[in-house]
Amino acid sequence: MELFRKTRLKGGLTILRKRSAATKRNGNSFSFAKAVRIGILWDATHENSFIALSAFIKKMTETGKRVEVLAWIPGKEVPDRLTGLSYMKFLRTKDLGLTYIPKSADARAFMERKLDLLIDINPARVFPLTYIATLSNSPMKVGVDISSDSEQAPYDLMIQAGRVPDIAAFLEQAVHYLSLINAQTKG
Repeated sequence: MELFRKTRLKGGLTILRKRSAATKRNGNSFSFAKAVRIGILWDATHENSFIALSAFIKKMTETGKRVEVLAWIPGKEVPDRLTGLSYMKFLRTKDLGLTYIPKSADARAFMERKLDLLIDINPARVFPLTYIATLSNSPMKVGVDISSDSEQAPYDLMIQAGRVPDIAAFLEQAVHYLSLINAQTKG
């Protein structure tokens, strides 16, 4: 058990609240058909969702979209079947600061990247992924609906995926509802 975990996490949450208040997002318009760059934050704690994620990435790539994944790996080692994937970067415990804020170059680059869509597959609300999702300036953020924290969630669209989330169903529903959304820029 980590020493002072709750205190460190509370410090990270305080920093996140301050930084998110200063974050400006261009949320005026979104069209899934025009979205080209998709970023996915994935809690790889339960590696069995990798098959659904891979199928989704393949489908998006076939339609001309570029997908990048930042995966949370709770252990020290990246599982063999995830290494060597050009579209996937990793975030591990060693990549976090004292207050669990991501400090790796990959995490910073992901946060700063101009994404058309951010999909957060983080049903356990792992703080480092939530931090990145909150500070992303993506015009559309989609995440798993967890009714206990829906008021504080940083998403524009939340999708219920069941008590034990079915990632394939979540991604299918996300695409379905995103395809229906075609917000027009007001001017």
